[in-house]
Amino acid sequence: MKEKQWTVLRAEPMKETKMEKPNLWGVITSDDVSQKGTGNFKADYMNWCLTMHQIHEHAPGWDFELVEWEDGSGHPQSVYKAPDGSAYVVGRWYLLGTDFKTKKFYQSCMDHRNNPIPYERVNSRILTDTERRCRCTSAASVFGLAGELWARVPVEDPHVEDNAQQGGNPFREEKPSKPKNAKKPSKSKAELTTEYAAGLGVTVDMVLAWSGLESIQAVIDHPEKSGEFKELLQKCKAGANAQELFSVEASTEFNFGEFGDEE
Repeated sequence: MKEKQWTVLRAEPMKETKMEKPNLWGVITSDDVSQKGTGNFKADYMNWCLTMHQIHEHAPGWDFELVEWEDGSGHPQSVYKAPDGSAYVVGRWYLLGTDFKTKKFYQSCMDHRNNPIPYERVNSRILTDTERRCRCTSAASVFGLAGELWARVPVEDPHVEDNAQQGGNPFREEKPSKPKNAKKPSKSKAELTTEYAAGLGVTVDMVLAWSGLESIQAVIDHPEKSGEFKELLQKCKAGANAQELFSVEASTEFNFGEFGDEE
């Protein structure tokens, strides 16, 4: 009888993979920051589309999702009900092509004064605004992106050498303390705005044709045109076509969400 031969297979130990999340603290500049609200509700914020632009630039492959729950009827739901009846959503970031997912991040559904909204009052607009808010606040929590705005840390100004607190974003309302005999900036707000716009491919002629006004200073001083102008420049910074945005026939509708235009 022929003796059987046995082959012993030994399993190799699995190598543990550690995933390092990108650290995006310090990535944004003052050009990315805008202001909204008045009085006690006045705050710095970064538009949600700029948040995603920074993610695409500095954390490629990462994306955001809302964690859904099953309501028993086969329809997944995105909105949860807290014990007091108010609504909230749960979001997280994940790395495309892998099983890596971050911890869950909870975000309340809130009105324009940051008061929680009852579950039964949540409509599609509130849901989409909350999704954008959750996307932005969780990006600050997970990656540190725009975390300086919550920590109230000064944001770097790319227009000034050595990050000195002068000049900078012409739309930023800053009132730094200055000595009485301090020299005035050599350039006006209109000149700074013109230079900033030129860097994004936007000429003075394009702005004046779009606005119907006689000068850049008039655009800055106009209560409505100034806000629209700023939003168009932010879109150009995010990669939009300046010629199309500043076309006289172009539609200038800015519906970024109630607070989704935020962080």
